[in-house]
Amino acid sequence: MASITKIIGIGSPFGVDTLGWQVIDALADMELPDTVILEKLDRPGVHLLEHLKNCERVILVDAVISDDPVGTVYELSGDEIAQINPHTSSHDFGLADTLALGKALNQPLPEIWFVGMHVSAQEIQPSARRIEPCVDKIVALMTHQEAQ
Repeated sequence: MASITKIIGIGSPFGVDTLGWQVIDALADMELPDTVILEKLDRPGVHLLEHLKNCERVILVDAVISDDPVGTVYELSGDEIAQINPHTSSHDFGLADTLALGKALNQPLPEIWFVGMHVSAQEIQPSARRIEPCVDKIVALMTHQEAQ
């Protein structure tokens, strides 16, 4: 059986928090392997754990607010996500918190990667041109995983 990879855009249908959803839309327009499942989740919090089941790999995509220049793209492994300050999320229950809860509950977690981009809180919506680096990073991650 082929290994399933889920790519989950986290965010909301509003403002800069649409970045994850826009990346999923861009990926949906591409020819991807049948083993790739695309999902959009509206600020899932702890409910994200349900979406991590029944797959071998997950790539999470979300907007990031940081001190880095706008447009900075981040790629983090599951272990690196665990080191994120849990209070940096704009969502009710952050990604690091959710993954820590899954581990505490002994839920088997897939291989997890995070791809994000620093966005400006003043920006109404990320432009399509801006999401290309995130899309490219995800394609590179999938290509690297298929080669292994």
